[in-house]
Amino acid sequence: MVFVPAENVLQVELRGSRGGKAVENVLYFARGDTIEDAEVTALFDWLEDVYIVQAVANQGNSFTWTEIYGTDLTTSISPTYSRSGAPIDTGESASPPLPNSDTLCVSFRSDNRGRSSRGRNYFPGMVESQVTGDNVELAVINAIVEDYELLLGGGTFPSGWDWVIISRFFEGVARLAALIQEIIDVLSTDIIVDTQRKRLR
Repeated sequence: MVFVPAENVLQVELRGSRGGKAVENVLYFARGDTIEDAEVTALFDWLEDVYIVQAVANQGNSFTWTEIYGTDLTTSISPTYSRSGAPIDTGESASPPLPNSDTLCVSFRSDNRGRSSRGRNYFPGMVESQVTGDNVELAVINAIVEDYELLLGGGTFPSGWDWVIISRFFEGVARLAALIQEIIDVLSTDIIVDTQRKRLR
């Protein structure tokens, strides 16, 4: 596949495991200048110490975060970064896990329209006590959305980074350079349990 550069953007893969199955969510963070090792370290520290710590409160104890993996998308030969080893953190709920395909879809929005201006993640590691029938409990949705709202910046979020959406293709054609748009809002569009069955391997 053709490489589409995204200048000064770090692709961050948050990797985990549940029941022997690999789980991964992808986020993108942009800088206004060249990405340096120390800046990646600061971002990884924050993801490990703040975002993941808050996320595990909404995840089952059969789910474990195992690696933070970053790729500088500026060129096809820009550096990669990894933090792994011992499990980074483990979910806290003892409730039985939902099937890996059952989850909550969290939508990321920029201030523009169209599919190229939106992103999403499927929140991993959910448990039976968070769902009634086909619906995710509203308090759970609010808590998960609050996890992602931490990425919008402010507080202890590392300076110089912006959480972004990138679009590499338009109408099936590769862009010369990725369209990079800052995320300004996070939401769940409904309370119904979502499925990521097509994403399972």
